[in-house]
This record gives sequence, structure tokens and C-alpha cells, in this order.
Amino acid sequence: MSRFIETVLLDRATLAALKAGASSLPTGQWVRGLDGRKGQFIGTDRGIVAVSWVNEGEDFHDRTQRFARAVWHRLHKHEPVAAVLHAPASVSLDRLKEHFRTTFQNAA
Repeated sequence: MSRFIETVLLDRATLAALKAGASSLPTGQWVRGLDGRKGQFIGTDRGIVAVSWVNEGEDFHDRTQRFARAVWHRLHKHEPVAAVLHAPASVSLDRLKEHFRTTFQNAA
């Protein structure tokens, strides 16, 4: 059973620990930047901390779908079959095609 964790302040020490792999947060954990913005933690990749920030006036559906797409892209960026089978409902076939076309063009 998971335990509730209060919103985590992404101060310099916390960011440094996440980037170095000395600390971790669960995907979806609410965080707050030093500027006061709230967002959901996505993960870290090669020293980069990814957060899905909440935009002013954004509704629950839009925020949730953007977060789901960000997590999906992070997990399946080079696995076309898995990406198609597990894509969030909001990810259209055209979006999938464009994602893989640009991903593999840039990798070449």
C-alpha cells in the first residue's frame, strides 16, 4: 500500500539529489517549483528532471491527459509496438505516426 507524500519542494538540494540518483520520487508525485508552480513528477533521465507542470486555467482532463502522454513518451520512446499497444486514449494514430517518424529521423 502506498503512503501519501505531501507536495515536494523542488529546491536546489532536492533537484541535485534527483539528478544524481541519490533520491527518487514516485511518478505522479506532486511537486512545487521555487517559482510556486505545481506539477507532477515524471522521472529523471541522464540528469534531467522531468515534470508535467500545471498551466494556469487548465482543467483536470487536459492536465491529466498531458501527464499521461508525457509518461507514455518517456516509457516507450523507442518501442513502437509497445507504444501503440499501451498509448493513452488521447494519443491518436496520427500523433503516433508523427512521433515515430521524427524520433527515427533524428536517430539516423
